[in-house]
Amino acid sequence: MKIIDISNHNPVQDATKVKNAGYAGVIVKATEGKTYVDPTFQTNVSKLSQAGMLFGTYHFARPDNNQPEDETTNYYRQIASLTTKLPPILDIEVNCNLGKDALTNWILRFITAMKKLTGKDCIIYTYTSYLNSKLDYSKLQNYNFWIADYGSKEPEIPHIMWQYTNKENVPEIGICDCSIANDDLSIRKGGESVDWIKQLQQELNQVLGTNLTVDGVLGPATTAAIKQFQQKAGLTADGVYGPATADALSKALAELNKSAQNTTTQTTSQAKALLKTLTINIYSDGSYEIK
Repeated sequence: MKIIDISNHNPVQDATKVKNAGYAGVIVKATEGKTYVDPTFQTNVSKLSQAGMLFGTYHFARPDNNQPEDETTNYYRQIASLTTKLPPILDIEVNCNLGKDALTNWILRFITAMKKLTGKDCIIYTYTSYLNSKLDYSKLQNYNFWIADYGSKEPEIPHIMWQYTNKENVPEIGICDCSIANDDLSIRKGGESVDWIKQLQQELNQVLGTNLTVDGVLGPATTAAIKQFQQKAGLTADGVYGPATADALSKALAELNKSAQNTTTQTTSQAKALLKTLTINIYSDGSYEIK
């Protein structure tokens, strides 16, 4: 499924239209540092709730300025009354004056403090490059990650969400970040999603006669092709490749293959029938005549 994330820079205008455009969920910025509260947070959450959309929240960390416990207090004040499927999310991406060990320990303290308040472990959001250069992954590997990496290849680090672009054009929001996740928010590993998306693109090309680039990226062109197929199949054209769409595509491929086999069989039968009506005369000089 596709999940976008927003803040006061790109607040939601009409959540129902976002949902109808094929986006399964939205993650909303709640707080930053130890005092800042996103001014659009409550409005965004209210609109998403009314539309029945999956939503989560995130806190933007400022580890070089504050103690983690102070930041958790700020975050928790804003989310304490909310019920969300997603646990709290810690956004750690700013350059700071802390070394790898100190920054990693800051994160662990934040997670510990939030668990005391919410009973849930945080998801850690960061970039692949930031994780590799700034953090000690060995101390964080037991937590779920939301990885930002804008290449065409899904990160190798196990994660539950992959933010693959910061240029998604979403109705009623505009340009924002977009991620993909399994429907059950289970762990993903690099290569797996790329493989199934490539297969999906190939199958859509077969069934629709489109010319999608088979790049393993669930971008706008692939989403548009999914919607096109859903319309042809009589499904809700939401652009979400869920179980109903997968089943319909599988049946369409089976019919396509069956039709191709029937055409081959018919052509072979016609050829055999034609051969039975032909007379071939072969002469001593090696020449022949077909009548």
